[in-house]
Amino acid sequence: MVFWIVALLVIAAATLFLVGPATLWERVAGDPDMGAQTLGSLERTGKPNDVLLGPEEALVIPSDAGTPIFDLPPDELFDTLVARVDIAEDIQWVEQDSEQLYARGITRSPTLQFPDTNHIWVLPAGDNEPPMQSYLVLYSAAQLGQSDMGKNRDRMEAWLGLLDDVPRAQ
Repeated sequence: MVFWIVALLVIAAATLFLVGPATLWERVAGDPDMGAQTLGSLERTGKPNDVLLGPEEALVIPSDAGTPIFDLPPDELFDTLVARVDIAEDIQWVEQDSEQLYARGITRSPTLQFPDTNHIWVLPAGDNEPPMQSYLVLYSAAQLGQSDMGKNRDRMEAWLGLLDDVPRAQ
């Protein structure tokens, strides 16, 4: 019996690394892109492997943590963050909409290539016309499993950290 269990584990491991983890997860769970979301109808997974960062005044559902108001026009904040994420992260962009100030991309865990869908929204803040300040909302959710050991939160906080040099509103 032990022989068959070991043989099955060896076959499973060989399949995983011959086919490739990313391909295997796509065959098991489907397209790694969990689809576009809008802030007005954002639906969280309800699992501990998703995270939402953003100011309460910009959201219709509670966030896990707030984000500051940035003292930068929305289009500049959007372009800055997307460019910095592109450099700092191994991300496969699915959508980048400079007019809607929305981006969505897939990231994967380093070894086993578990996919996560990540969203960026930038919104105008304040009453200035044209807007000179911005809200930032970040959302990330794992496609597979229940727990990601905090990796999505760590990633979203790291993305927020990419903007440490951007001025904040007082």
